[in-house]
Amino acid sequence: MKIEGSIRRVYTPLNITRAVVIGGTPTTQVYKSIEGAFEPNRLITPTTVTPVITVNDKDGIYPNGNANAQLASIQWLVNGVDVTTLADYTNGLYAIDNTITSTRGSLIVKKNVDPMTPMSLSFRALLPDTRQGINVKIAIDKIMFSSQDVADDKYTIEPDQPVELNYNPITDGDNVTFTSKVWRGKDIIANNTAGLSFQLYYMNGTNRVLTTANNSPEVISNANGVFTFDLRMIQKRDYTVALFKDSIEVASYQFSINRKYPDGLTCDLVDYGAIQPTQRVIPRKALIHTRSGLLTNPENYFTIEWHTVSTTKGDVTHNQGSVATIDADKAGLGTDPISVYCNVDEKPAMSLVTDELGNVYTDESGNSYIAN
Repeated sequence: MKIEGSIRRVYTPLNITRAVVIGGTPTTQVYKSIEGAFEPNRLITPTTVTPVITVNDKDGIYPNGNANAQLASIQWLVNGVDVTTLADYTNGLYAIDNTITSTRGSLIVKKNVDPMTPMSLSFRALLPDTRQGINVKIAIDKIMFSSQDVADDKYTIEPDQPVELNYNPITDGDNVTFTSKVWRGKDIIANNTAGLSFQLYYMNGTNRVLTTANNSPEVISNANGVFTFDLRMIQKRDYTVALFKDSIEVASYQFSINRKYPDGLTCDLVDYGAIQPTQRVIPRKALIHTRSGLLTNPENYFTIEWHTVSTTKGDVTHNQGSVATIDADKAGLGTDPISVYCNVDEKPAMSLVTDELGNVYTDESGNSYIAN
């Protein structure tokens, strides 16, 4: 009699982080229309955009650390177009680093950006997973290049925060303040200069909607171009700040705030072993780890829902929280063992707590309650 079986090797997926390092000149420039000059001038000092690809293999097989040297099929897109197909590439205004080093894949940019045509760069590549003989797609988007025209009589504004702000609900503070800086020509002027006013809008597709206490409760304060937001109430939202001079719009800028959990989160279950014949509650605990260590109070950030699977009751849902309170009878525990698992989901942004009529619950001081 011949009995056959199969053996399969299972690998843990590579933990790949993606980052961008800007070298040389910054991604924003000033264009002096009167002199017809850019500052800084990338023809003199280029900007280098380096994608930094880092690998961590829990199996200990794939080399950990910087993986740029292993990248293949490297491609840069400028406003969605392959850079190597552009005349500017042929004319030497772009170059790609193809050396087998930690800077492989870098894009050297010598092009000065016209104020009317900002650039959005995207990076694409493949990272060979030699353990499994597959390629992992690498993508980095929205690397913005722009310039501002600072003619002597022209107003310009910009924020003191990144125009794409990613909020980590685990490690970042609850609030952020965007302060608008105002120029007239080459000179910075005070936000409360006579005749100047600001409006904050949120973007509904391509349309601007003026923020109010009702449609934008995440806006804590709004005065003279200084805006404070409650990050806990934002999942993803795009905003526009407009500057008015004597009720005429003269400048604006856009920014976005995104709720983003960190990469590299892992979850372990604490198994307390078999239970006694008369024991009714099955104890289990979920441990969530970040790169910095064990996360305390994971219920603040994740919905952890416990389940059991048995031959008699099937899949049964129990409580939520990092600690399981599983009823053995409800789970269908008999002489046959049951399996226990938990679903861990990121909690979304918080929202106002209201009654069935939409009235907002507040504390004694009038502060609104929020929850997720």
